[in-house]
Amino acid sequence: MFKISSRMEGWQEETFSLEDLKEPDKVNQLERKFLFLPDAQLQYFSSGQYAKLAFLAKLYWYLEGYHREIERYRDIVGENEFSSDDALLPEETALIFIDEGETYYHPEWQRRYVKTLLEMVNYVGNSSKIQIVITTNSPFILSDILNKDVTYLTGKKETRFDKTLGQNIHKLLKENFFMDYTIGEYAREIIRKIMLCLKNPGEGEADNSEEQIKEIILQYYGKEKEIYSAIQLLIEQIGEPVYRYELDKLLEESQVMRKHKGMEQLLQKKRKIEEEIERLEKKG
Repeated sequence: MFKISSRMEGWQEETFSLEDLKEPDKVNQLERKFLFLPDAQLQYFSSGQYAKLAFLAKLYWYLEGYHREIERYRDIVGENEFSSDDALLPEETALIFIDEGETYYHPEWQRRYVKTLLEMVNYVGNSSKIQIVITTNSPFILSDILNKDVTYLTGKKETRFDKTLGQNIHKLLKENFFMDYTIGEYAREIIRKIMLCLKNPGEGEADNSEEQIKEIILQYYGKEKEIYSAIQLLIEQIGEPVYRYELDKLLEESQVMRKHKGMEQLLQKKRKIEEEIERLEKKG
């Protein structure tokens, strides 16, 4: 369902669906009421929905909408408001540039972007020839493109990477988008601090990492824990199984674990002594 409104119309809203737009009378009613109001707007879309609607509307008008609708709109708004330069002509060869067209799109819409684009272009029934050039920061779009049709804008000597068509997006991110890592930097720093603390306990930067880990726990959970419990809790929250497994193994073999076990043994002895004292006191 869509809503269209205008402050100049006292914010009166008209609600309609895509099915309604198949009815000429409904379309004419909306046009008569809102077409000449400069502040008329569709509500309420997300940024991604606005971006998608605007792009597909412009593309449709260029590919086919002009030829289908021009006579009707000339009658409504006048002869000189539209130009054939805004439309693809029969037998014409066209080059379409799209600069980061997936911006604001949900990841699933990014994944479908090239398919949607090609479906619209291929729907045109005339004999025009179209070439499309896309700039993108999305691995989803790159995974729909043949490697020979990809150019990398790196500022360095161009390097050809592995096959891109149908490639896993994690591999594309790492190798084709020149990312150092494929996890968030904050999480990577936490993992690095845990590894440093477990591998090199009691050494300068490792000591500092131990305090930082305690601070991280305090930020996440609002309470301080001893270092073993803090590290164990953080490891349990890591989503990537490989990281989690390797850190668990490091923890089991670390001095932090030995200190923890030693402390547990001492606490167990303390509890036994306290229980014995309590028993003796009861006996008088």
